Amino acid sequence: MNTTYEYAGVILNAKMVETFIPKLLKSNELKKREDIIELVREYHISNGGANQTKTSLVSAVKNGLESLRKKGILEKPLEGFYKKIIEDQELERVELNSSKDKEIEKKECIYIYYAKKDKLEAQKKEIDSWVCKIIYEKKLTIDKIFRLFSKEYSDQYELAFVLKTEKAEQLTTTILDILKLRGRNSDLFNQGFETSPQELKEIIKFIGAKIETFIEITNE
Repeated sequence: MNTTYEYAGVILNAKMVETFIPKLLKSNELKKREDIIELVREYHISNGGANQTKTSLVSAVKNGLESLRKKGILEKPLEGFYKKIIEDQELERVELNSSKDKEIEKKECIYIYYAKKDKLEAQKKEIDSWVCKIIYEKKLTIDKIFRLFSKEYSDQYELAFVLKTEKAEQLTTTILDILKLRGRNSDLFNQGFETSPQELKEIIKFIGAKIETFIEITNE
């Protein structure tokens, strides 16, 4: 059993399953919906998730698949079949297991993190946003940020992604300004906004900033 699994002991809903369905599928592999439901069930139970009725699980997976399709992560070439799309690599994307050691020395960067309990509460309510912190960092190396979130902060917080760019401070300000214009509820003292990692990635792409490295964290 995976003791770090965030849905241990929890009944799955659509918002939850869509966070891990993509990592259960291989890019461009056509998969039958019933097989995906079984993959989700096995993954969830083997990691300590709660048993739930077949009707409840089927509904969660169906809705999660459709949400991922609308977001462009999956496509549905045939009725009842799904395929993970190979993403357009506009940003260099590196997936890291939190146990791996990765050294990136440039100091100025932006990192996004959130409280695990806030994300879980949002998913239980089946809403897409929760408080995320957007931090401009000029002192710590990216490697040290990883270490903080894999050790000292690992019980309460989750690191969503880190990026480095020539104008990190300016990009941070622009992201915050766009969130304000969109009317996102904010905690400006703590640099927190009601948003999501997905929305923040979309904003960064919209701005068109020159990104040197984009590192998205996945906890296997």
